[in-house]
Formats: sequence, C-alpha cells, structure tokens
Amino acid sequence: MSDLAEQLRQADCTVTEMADGTAVVLDLRNEVLLTLNETAAFMLSRLRAGDDEAAIVRHVVERYEVAEETARTDVASLLAEIAAAMQLPA
Repeated sequence: MSDLAEQLRQADCTVTEMADGTAVVLDLRNEVLLTLNETAAFMLSRLRAGDDEAAIVRHVVERYEVAEETARTDVASLLAEIAAAMQLPA
C-alpha cells in the first residue's frame, strides 16, 4: 500500500463512490469536500486497493486507452491535489 493510501486510511475521511462512477471524499478533520469525476474516482479506488503510482498509471492506460505520459501526468496531479487538499505529505 502506498504512503498516501495509508495516510488516507488513517485520516478522518470518508470516500463515497456514486452510482455514476464519480466519488466524493469528505475530510472531517480539515473540513474538505472533494468531488471526483469518473476517471479520478477510478484512480483513487486503485490507490485505496493498494496500487502504487506506476500501477495506477498502467490501469488508467488500459482502461481509458490514453498515452502513458498523459496517464502519468494525470495520476501525479490527482495524488498531489488530494494530498494538498487534505494537508497530507505528498
């Protein structure tokens, strides 16, 4: 499990996956509400399943048929945004 995944698990937050594939992350400690589109929700689900950043990139490339560089940039950006919003070390 990645460090960020472990920090999310230990944080006082709730992740709700919606029927349309999107997700909502509620961080009670920092009073933060994040809404994630389907792609970001998929990335977060892979992180919570224990995948590291490289594995998430591979899953995104496979599922969404995007270039590896695009997936790498998008995954890194999402993980950094989540860490910053929840005041977690990236």
